[in-house]
Amino acid sequence: MLPRLRRNIALRTTLTIIAVVSAVGLGVISVAGKVLSERAQAQYQQSITDLLTTVDNTLRLAVFLEDAILAEEVARGLAGNALIDKVAIYAGDTLLAGAPKIASDSTSRVSLLHSPFDSADPVGRVVVLPDHEAMAVLLYGQLRFAGVLFLSLLAATAVSAALAVLFLVVHPIARISSRLHRLNIETGEQVPAPASHREDELGRLVDDINRILNRLVDRLGRERSERNLREREERRLRAILNNAQSGIFQLDIGGHVVSWNPAFVRLFQGSSTRDDEKAEPASILLSELPRDAATAMLSLLNRVSDEQREVHGEIPVELATGLRWISVTLTPLSPGQYQGIANDVTEQRQAQQAAETLALTDPLTGCLNRLGFNQALEQQAAQHAEGDWQHVLMLDLDLFKAANDQYGHDAGDEVLRAVARRIQRQLKSGDCVARLGGDEFAVLLPGEVSSERLTAVAGHIIEAVNRPIAVGEHRIHVGASIGIASGRLGTVSGAALLKHADEAMYRAKREGRNRYCVAEN
Repeated sequence: MLPRLRRNIALRTTLTIIAVVSAVGLGVISVAGKVLSERAQAQYQQSITDLLTTVDNTLRLAVFLEDAILAEEVARGLAGNALIDKVAIYAGDTLLAGAPKIASDSTSRVSLLHSPFDSADPVGRVVVLPDHEAMAVLLYGQLRFAGVLFLSLLAATAVSAALAVLFLVVHPIARISSRLHRLNIETGEQVPAPASHREDELGRLVDDINRILNRLVDRLGRERSERNLREREERRLRAILNNAQSGIFQLDIGGHVVSWNPAFVRLFQGSSTRDDEKAEPASILLSELPRDAATAMLSLLNRVSDEQREVHGEIPVELATGLRWISVTLTPLSPGQYQGIANDVTEQRQAQQAAETLALTDPLTGCLNRLGFNQALEQQAAQHAEGDWQHVLMLDLDLFKAANDQYGHDAGDEVLRAVARRIQRQLKSGDCVARLGGDEFAVLLPGEVSSERLTAVAGHIIEAVNRPIAVGEHRIHVGASIGIASGRLGTVSGAALLKHADEAMYRAKREGRNRYCVAEN
């Protein structure tokens, strides 16, 4: 019943009206009952009064004469009336006729009887006891009439209210609701107002609904256009993202890569433990990347978290195809969230290293050039503690100019290449040789080296250079003059050491060539 009440306006309205009218009616009936009761008693008393008035003269005469027979006839006549239960007629205190000992209470009626000759002389009394059942029947009849009248009014009111609500409210609302359910909002269709309700509250309600529908259609149109625009933009951006050569990704402070494009996977191939591409993981842990890459990425993440600014680094990634270098830039997006861009810079790094190597290398012999040798001196100084030894051998070829003039520059170049190879074969790992220019070479021996080894290396180089060098059909002979200089780091600079070795080399030339000399200082 309760669900039906919730769905039925007419039923709820009818029951509400019945409840209200019933409550009011009960109050009215209660008051009416009291009023009708008092009115019935008053009418009853008035009827008894009228009846006594009719027989008043006879009663007065019977009492005055103390005529019991006449009094008995009057008593029987009064008692025979439907309104009276009992009657007692007294002459003074003597009962002439009627029922003896009638109790005097609030319902009994006592009337004094006066002399027929002197209205001021009381000669007796008549006591009348009303018939309570007759009074009750009279009152019940009046109340029943009022009740029937009220129930008829209540039923008529409820039916009228229900019919009015049903035809004036429920049916129009039901038609409006049915029309709304069939309405095609996207076409801008509107709800027509019922013909008989264009000017009343239902008509205004329909107008409000149509205005809301118009705003809704406008908003839906704008949202559809915006959604289509966003979808096109998202598809465009997704295509750019998926086809980008740069790895674009987002990670959180916990080291989870929460979004990435295909280039990120290509750059960090083998980083995910999942082989099923269809079951793409929700995130990738940095710790799942190759070991060196994971360590470097976590270091970058810690830096960007601490500094809260853009950080950059180059990360080594060991793949099946070999070592690749990935340039990674991390930028803070929001608290705990970071945007990353990764690019493969292996080729650029290799090109840079090749350019640096070319700048430091003698293209003819493959040895270091003067710039490379100076850099080697600086690196050795940085790698060793102050006070450690550095040793330099300066070498200049003897008879090279004559051989170059006699056999040509190509033959001279071949001689220089052969000399460079023979020098390198006399050195250990960690030693380095450089062609400073022309036919001048230099050798760096870092660390603690005994004087015996220094002179032995110089002697072996001279011996190796002295052996004939085959160039085509010719066997060319050259020699080597070597200067040796040693110094402690922090005491003698690399440039000073080269100068001392150069001076010792020229002294070896002055002393007869094809020999070595040790710097005096």
